[in-house]
Amino acid sequence: TNGTYSVVAGQINVTKPDITIRSYSGNRDSVIIQGGGMLNGTGFHGISILRPDVTISDLTIRDIDTHGIDINFWYLQQLGLSTDLNNILLHNLHVVDCGQQLVKMSYSQDIAQSGDNGIIECCLIEYSTSLPGNNWYTNGIDLHFASNWIIRDNEIRNIKHGPNTTSDAGAAILLFNGGSGSIIERNLVVNCDEGIFAGNWGNSPNVSYRNATIRNNMIRGHANSRCGIGIVLAPNCSVINNTIYSPGGVAWTAQEYSIEVTGDSCTNLLLQNNLA
Repeated sequence: TNGTYSVVAGQINVTKPDITIRSYSGNRDSVIIQGGGMLNGTGFHGISILRPDVTISDLTIRDIDTHGIDINFWYLQQLGLSTDLNNILLHNLHVVDCGQQLVKMSYSQDIAQSGDNGIIECCLIEYSTSLPGNNWYTNGIDLHFASNWIIRDNEIRNIKHGPNTTSDAGAAILLFNGGSGSIIERNLVVNCDEGIFAGNWGNSPNVSYRNATIRNNMIRGHANSRCGIGIVLAPNCSVINNTIYSPGGVAWTAQEYSIEVTGDSCTNLLLQNNLA
């Protein structure tokens, strides 16, 4: 029912499969999962998804110490549960002001895991301003080892470093550390340090992601944004029909890019009909 539900003293853990958590009205502004504030030291998330076939929809999740939505293979291992987190649906959520990644799927190289076939759609993911102080460690959507996900029709805003550092925040949307075959389409990314990335240089010298399709997205940077779309250590990717606008004019100053391709493994790419 409508109202504000506190997670100051502990996150919501979804430990059974085939669960749906949503507002009764379908209005995401009417049901708020409320934490105690960004980086308040509790270590809690908003909602931690620990089983497959889970739907979270029509909610606001805000002011969370760590992650707004946490999809966590390592914690499954600690609980002795199967590391199957397939078929997650996140729909019509507003996730705002979290101390680290706003939507995060973690990865442990010590366990076999499966986190495939998820969907993130029609969500607003943002900071109301930016991270505080000298903090920069965040992303809008950060998925490790994710295959065959669809990320579509979302609005992602203000994923930026704090005012007391020059280190850029992570990408608004990032797929890396393994996985393949995901589609990122029709998203609006506004005022973020980095836009949409398939792959991450931290996986060097290994391939970081494969077979991503990034299409029909609109990315509008700010004056000091670093990159609009990045393909990093990621072969067989397609970047098609995207618009990237830099308010600073040419290629976002020296060594800063509208579209960046990095790493010898970036083979068999298709970059087609993009407007920068």
